[in-house]
Amino acid sequence: MYKIARNLNDDGIVSPGIYIAEMEGNEQMLARYKQRKPVWNTVAIMRILDNEQYTGTLVYNRYESKEVGARRCVTLPEEEWKRVENCHPPIISKKEFQKIAEIRKVNTKSFTDGKRHARHCLVGKMKCGDCGHTLTHTYSGRAKYYCNKKYMDQSSGDCKMSILDADIEEVVLGMLQQYADVLVDSRSVIDVQRSKNKERLAMAEKHLADMERTMMLLQQDLRASYEAYKTDVTDKDTYLEQKKMYDR
Repeated sequence: MYKIARNLNDDGIVSPGIYIAEMEGNEQMLARYKQRKPVWNTVAIMRILDNEQYTGTLVYNRYESKEVGARRCVTLPEEEWKRVENCHPPIISKKEFQKIAEIRKVNTKSFTDGKRHARHCLVGKMKCGDCGHTLTHTYSGRAKYYCNKKYMDQSSGDCKMSILDADIEEVVLGMLQQYADVLVDSRSVIDVQRSKNKERLAMAEKHLADMERTMMLLQQDLRASYEAYKTDVTDKDTYLEQKKMYDR
């Protein structure tokens, strides 16, 4: 797969993304792909070698929607797939396709029987700082990420981007620690602010209670003043003056 990808790049064959954009006349997609300068790689070759449709066979009824209008579909068992032979010109012969499948099956078994590493958490997220190409991860030798574009495309120049797992993990953990520190500081500020607001609220509630007690006493005094006026203990002018004061 590596040699096929390299030969396609050496021959100037455009990558699948650029080819689709050109066929559809999608200038926006084409400009985006050309800016990224994609190249053929082993993943793209593997997808082709795994896809029976490249043998000239139309394969359909591979997916089923569980309900009408559902956006998600489930993959049906391969024995339920439907096929139309010789539907379009093949890129891979059926004999080669079957042989490739057998070889890959043996290789996969050998890989799983041997030492197998867990997928590193940053796979697919690392980009080359020189050419922007997605970095490849390897456990061969010292575990690291490296840019394999120079191996796939000889015209890309000698891109030597490489970084050990331990080094990139240290950088990422350092950044995560910074974010954590900022988050902790922010929460501390919020906690202090909440504490101050709680104190202000308690003071306001006490002040309100004091005002309500004062108002109740004033109302009692006003009623007493009115009763004194009605029983001729005080005259009208005295009552009106007291009422004016209490209302204020």
